[in-house]
This record gives sequence, structure tokens and C-alpha cells, in this order.
Amino acid sequence: MVAAPDKVANLADDVFRPPFGATISPVRRTFPALLAALVAVGLIAAAIASNGRNEPGRGAVLAAPPAQLAADPVQAVPSASGKVLDEMTRREGTPRRVSRSWRRRERMIARARARIRAKKRAEAAAAAARAAAVRPSYWVDSQAASVANSAPSSPDEAAWLQGGRGGWVEASGFARAPANAPVAVKRVIQAGNSIAHSPYIWGGGHGAWQDNGYDCSGSVSYALAYGGMLGYTQTSGQLMNWGVPGPGRWLTIYANEGHVFMYVAGLRFDTSGRAGDHASRWQLAPRTANGFAARHYPGL
Repeated sequence: MVAAPDKVANLADDVFRPPFGATISPVRRTFPALLAALVAVGLIAAAIASNGRNEPGRGAVLAAPPAQLAADPVQAVPSASGKVLDEMTRREGTPRRVSRSWRRRERMIARARARIRAKKRAEAAAAAARAAAVRPSYWVDSQAASVANSAPSSPDEAAWLQGGRGGWVEASGFARAPANAPVAVKRVIQAGNSIAHSPYIWGGGHGAWQDNGYDCSGSVSYALAYGGMLGYTQTSGQLMNWGVPGPGRWLTIYANEGHVFMYVAGLRFDTSGRAGDHASRWQLAPRTANGFAARHYPGL
């Protein structure tokens, strides 16, 4: 509320009234009165301005409380846990994102494992290739060489071989020569044992003596050459003219244009008719010789 002008004047008079019994000149009373009036006017103007600033709705800027102007102290925010975390997870769909991320990671791991397996297979194949490069490229039967130095498998076999009545084919598919057979015949049987279980390969044994498989004429030529009876591989048609005509005592070959086989000490050495567990070229069952030319090495 603003004081009335007359009240301000009375107040000024009271303030500047001289002490009791004192006198003051008119000029001196006029100056204090004027000064008091100016002070009063200033107070009134200040009051009016203050009321204008504090009235709402006039665009006044309200001063912030001192407590809000001070900086808030830093406080630790607690982590969500328990039910709160479960509810946040449910609302944000985190399980679905985790599941997708897990599936992606599983696929990445599966691809990495597949690459590792492929690398191991490639390394194994390379190792096998290196091992094959140092191995002989021809058929090798490690058991065949031990037949000549081992004893017969039964007393009946020993009696048969000692009696000189012919050779013997064991269950292993290897043959034994009778005790009284010539050295060349024994060598032919030994050579036949070394390729008795080798694969049949058409043309095998014709490019080189040592091969990874043999056909009919390659097999017969290999055994005859080892016995010292042939200097190079011949086809079945060429073997029709080998040696001398007719059957021999210890060794006879039977040849035509399409096939050749032989009997050595009564045992048939033939690529056809191979059967059984061992599928050996040495066979006991005879076969017909019709249509074949019989030839033998002189003296045998």
C-alpha cells in the first residue's frame, strides 16, 4: 500500500521538528522539508516499482530459491535387480534379442567348426598323398615272402610236400612247392605268391614288371620271368608260341588269343574263377583246356 502525500508531509515535519524550545529560521525549515519530500517521493517510486515486478502475469522473472541454485551432490544410482530387472527385461523384449543373438552365435560356431573339420580333412588327405608318394606304386604282399621260410600248416601238408606228389594251396591262398621240385619251379611259385592276391587290372604288368595289378597274361609273364623263363611281358596271343608245344612235367601254360593260365606242380594259376575269402590266383579246381594251346619250357 502507498502512503498518502499529506501523511508523508506530516511525517517529514515530525522527523525534522526542532527540539523543544528551539527555533529555526524559515529557510532552514524549508530545506529539510524539501529534502524529506524528495526522500518520500523516492520511497514511493521504489515501492511502486517493486509492486510492479512482483505482480504475476506481467512477465516478471521470479528469482530461484537459493537451495535450487546450489549444485546437487552426486549420488550413486542403484542397479535394477530381482523383480524390477525381470519386469524391465520383459517390457524391453530382451529375451527375444538374446535368443536371436544366441542363434547367430551358434551358427557362427557351427561354421567355424565346419571350417576346422574341412581343414583337418584337407591336411589328412595331403598327408596321405605324401605317404603314397613315398610308398611303392606297385603291389606288395608282405605275407607272401614268409611262406617259403615257414613250416607247413599241418602234418598232412608236410607229408604231401615231402612225398613229391605236387604242390599245396593253403587256406591263406598261398601255394607251396613240393620238396623235389626244380629251383625254377619253386621260384615261379614264389613269384605267383607275391601277386596271388593283387587286383586284376586289364593291361596290368605290361608296362612294367612291378605294377599295382595284373591281368591274365601279365600274371603268367611275371611268374615265368621270375623263374628265368621269360625276358619280357607277353600277351596271351604271344604266349601261344612260348617255349615248346605240349604239356610239361612241372609247368604247362594254356594260351589263346583271349586268355592264358598255367599249371605249376599240379596247381592252377589263373585270374579267372577267383572266389572265396582270399580270391587267390592259386586254385585247386581244374578247368577245361579246350581251345587253348599247351606250351611248356624245355626240360620242365
